[in-house]
Amino acid sequence: MSSPARSLHVTVAAYTALALALAGTAASSAPVSASTRTASAITGAGITDGTVTGADLKDGSLTGADIKDSSLTGADIKDSSLTGADIKNSSLTGADVKDGSLTGADIKKGSIPADRVAGGLPGTATGYTKAESDSLYLLKTGKAADANTIDGIDSSALAQGNVTTTSSQTIVPVGTTVHLMTVPGWASVDSLNCSTSVANASVVITSPTTVNVWTESSTNAAGSFLAGLVSAGTPLGKNGWAKFTIGQVAGIGDTSGSAVIEIHTASTTSGCRFIVTAQITH
Repeated sequence: MSSPARSLHVTVAAYTALALALAGTAASSAPVSASTRTASAITGAGITDGTVTGADLKDGSLTGADIKDSSLTGADIKDSSLTGADIKNSSLTGADVKDGSLTGADIKKGSIPADRVAGGLPGTATGYTKAESDSLYLLKTGKAADANTIDGIDSSALAQGNVTTTSSQTIVPVGTTVHLMTVPGWASVDSLNCSTSVANASVVITSPTTVNVWTESSTNAAGSFLAGLVSAGTPLGKNGWAKFTIGQVAGIGDTSGSAVIEIHTASTTSGCRFIVTAQITH
């Protein structure tokens, strides 16, 4: 049988052990203060997935080593925030560049090898020499050999200024007269005689202003000047032509213009052919 003193000793020891156990549990469940937290106190295993946001991270604290390879997409990068310094040299290919987006200003002068240029560069093994280039291409200050012609027609033969051109072709029965053309403000052209051996036409001046006329024809190639002409005719014959250059008589500085009327005639067994062309320059 135990003595009272021993029983008291055991009881005190038991309560002391219980108090220490409870104190230890409370200490272990208390929060860890910032002053006692070490750099390795918290790991990824201690954080619930998806609970960390940008607000939880210190600005500028992440590096490339913190981001999983190939996990970023264009949507994760702010528009226009990347510069050339952010892109690894020689890492871009043609597939990364939008078609038609590059201009000459984007390409470093002299950076394209001659073999990458169609036809090669002048003075290179795959291109033309300077002499060849000069002979094949027009110089900056040069003039083309046919610069004074259009489709082989000399520029002096082309109408200049505000020009109106009219033409007609008419077949006239033998023994009849027909109105061939009206040149507004200048003249009226009519067939005059038509037989199996003769075809000619008349030009009647209708200009409200007195005119002077220079005439040329199949029978007067040298031409002649007629002042104050009222009417005239083409040569009387089986075939012929006549040209009338009409200018209004006015003072210096007049801009009323001029008219050129050409008539070609031909007699056949079935009738007469008349071709009339009028060109008015204002």
